[in-house]
Amino acid sequence: MSLKGAGRCAWVVFCVLWVIATAWVLYYFTFANYGEFDPEQTWLGQSSELRITDLGLPQGSGMHIVHVRAPYCSCNPLADAHTATIPDTVNQHWASADDIAATGFDLPATPAALIFQDGALVYAGPYASGAFCAVEDSLIDDILRGQQQLAGTYLNGLVRACRCLN
Repeated sequence: MSLKGAGRCAWVVFCVLWVIATAWVLYYFTFANYGEFDPEQTWLGQSSELRITDLGLPQGSGMHIVHVRAPYCSCNPLADAHTATIPDTVNQHWASADDIAATGFDLPATPAALIFQDGALVYAGPYASGAFCAVEDSLIDDILRGQQQLAGTYLNGLVRACRCLN
């Protein structure tokens, strides 16, 4: 093998390794926070008596959503897209994961949506399923629009979504 051929072979090997390394890094950073919302399954078989007043918010009537965020979570911008689609009839509030933990409610991951109907928790979990938490994959839209009625509190921990574990 000539020196010219060896240089070309080394260049091809370098390019292949570069593509593989770049693909791995892209995959890792894209899906690092993708997984089951409650991987420890702490919510499995549980119910919650959390009320909106436990968060220091006024009860009021109708539907309320509490957007829960943790600082520096890479999934926050994906969840923020959902706030623009929430009907005007729904009262929106924001809280930190620490605010929720102070009530004794075990929130396994953020970003999360806590939906209250007439002061009682009816849904807790991610905004959408899938790695990109797209608005089209919303888990909460039908609840907020009154198109889906839940029989009780639904702690949605088994769905796979973009999340940062608490």
